[in-house]
Amino acid sequence: MEHINDPRLTMLNYPIGENLSKNLEGIGIMSEIIQDQYQGTGLNIWCRGSSGSIIAAIIAKDYIDKGGLAKICHVKKDREYSHSDSICYEKDFINIIVDDFVCSGETIRAIYSVQQNTTKNRKVDSIIVTGTYEGRDFRDKIRLLISQ
Repeated sequence: MEHINDPRLTMLNYPIGENLSKNLEGIGIMSEIIQDQYQGTGLNIWCRGSSGSIIAAIIAKDYIDKGGLAKICHVKKDREYSHSDSICYEKDFINIIVDDFVCSGETIRAIYSVQQNTTKNRKVDSIIVTGTYEGRDFRDKIRLLISQ
């Protein structure tokens, strides 16, 4: 997996929604990177939790506004029962995972596990975060990690 260090990216402020105005620039940079990497392909944008969902929605909107196709594939947390349990995805789309940062790796592992079970082991093309803590490295499973 390729690791792209983009000097424009800085760690997003947590929680994402509470600090949205501060985070819009960073999420916009994530969108630009995705547009550069995947322009012309459809995207399944995999996320979990409120922060991941906010990031995914902004990225999807930017991508769609530029003529792309995108679906948000929201992975529920344990004991989260709101709305539908099914995840809609397009089998011919690129699969990316988005989140604010990687700390323990639990969110990324949970998303990856559900993505693999849901899509019958279709590959994840990218994990896109603004930074990592504790040196987490997912390069053995994923083609592209975009981070600070």
